[in-house]
Amino acid sequence: MSFETRHDKRPYLQIEFARILESSEKIDDAIQMYEEILLHPGLQPRAWVLVRLGRIYSDYREAKKGIPLLEEAVQINESTLEPEHLDRLTSQYALASAYHVVGEGRKAIVILEEMVQFTKKIHRKENTNLPASQHLLGSAYILVGEVVKGIELLEWVMHVEATTMQTDDPYRLCTLHNLAEAYIDTGEVAKGIKMLKEVVSIRKRIVRAENVDRLGSEHVLGVAYVKVGETTKGIQLLEGVVHVQETTTQPENRRRLGSLHELGKAYLRTERVDEAIKLLTDIVQVKRVKLEEDDSSLLYSIYELGRAHLQAEQANEAIELLTEVVRINTVKLEEDDPSRLASLYSLAEAHLHAGKANKAIELLTEVVQIARVKLEEDDPNRLASLHYLARAYLDAGQVNEAIESVTEVVQTKGATLEADDPSRLKSEQLLAEAVRARENGLQDATLGQPSDLTIDPV
Repeated sequence: MSFETRHDKRPYLQIEFARILESSEKIDDAIQMYEEILLHPGLQPRAWVLVRLGRIYSDYREAKKGIPLLEEAVQINESTLEPEHLDRLTSQYALASAYHVVGEGRKAIVILEEMVQFTKKIHRKENTNLPASQHLLGSAYILVGEVVKGIELLEWVMHVEATTMQTDDPYRLCTLHNLAEAYIDTGEVAKGIKMLKEVVSIRKRIVRAENVDRLGSEHVLGVAYVKVGETTKGIQLLEGVVHVQETTTQPENRRRLGSLHELGKAYLRTERVDEAIKLLTDIVQVKRVKLEEDDSSLLYSIYELGRAHLQAEQANEAIELLTEVVRINTVKLEEDDPSRLASLYSLAEAHLHAGKANKAIELLTEVVQIARVKLEEDDPNRLASLHYLARAYLDAGQVNEAIESVTEVVQTKGATLEADDPSRLKSEQLLAEAVRARENGLQDATLGQPSDLTIDPV
């Protein structure tokens, strides 16, 4: 982007210098420079500078600080630019993204719905900006969870770009990357992996290892490999990404922290628990300094660190961390929010492993009550919470309550799962254990293995 320099050239030279600082990961210096630029009266690309600074805050600092800047940029662009202008779209999308980061999804949706309305008016062959704007809109749908709509738009863009762009065109690669992520999010992981492998292969050939887009594709491909059980491949990719980021980015870089977080989760999958705890502890320490206590990213890392301590049989450490997450989620989120349910469930599990069955029962009862209202009878998460509540009852010596809870699970799984399904067998074994306890008049039972609750905490 170039700017006219009719009078005072200084702010425009500063913009170029700030961009260099930003690309060199000298974030504090870039922030200071952009803030100084904004002090110049009558600055022509003011909205552009506001978007840059707002995005830096979203990516590297507290997202809430970026929101007023992005709101001003949107206000300027909406009063000076046509609805289909990409600068206007970009500022709107950046503001919606920032709202999403801080958990204000409803505000994000209002912006994105306005973007939907204007696309209906510009769906013309002569509109050369249409593929780019539809790409933004498709990504926006995915941002707020309307993945099917997002995929439809991105697939349309992909087909248009296939006939108008070179194979290694950066815009085409960006479309393929976003579409692959959407496929993965909707369970078409193999399809997403195939597409990402193409993107990674091309980017390895045309850009340097530290290129942000290349690192992003390698990160997502690594996470996808872990998701489908190819954990060794995933760890290799994520370790490579982290190695580059450690020499090219600041410790608080959100992308770097994200890659470290996923690497820590992958280590847990391969029982490399000590390495995972070290990584996740470092991440939490950095985020505590840079982010507010209710930041979703910070809470997710604290949650995973708590899970790691639980896997390491360090129940007291897990309880301390997970209690913090539950406390904040209880205030911040709706009662049936998946993140809130996951944190409640994990805290109950930690209390159970610490021998505090009654506290676990209290927490799990809340989860089960919500699950009965919000989830289908055969939903795996509802069944898992009932299974583990039965486990807690049994450990507390409440055998009849345990039998009642797990019988419901066994009956449902018996009607929906194969006889040799591991989840079904686990619940049948728990029921048999509870029945034996009642027949023998036992008041205690040996602590069982963690059940299979799969609520995603993000």
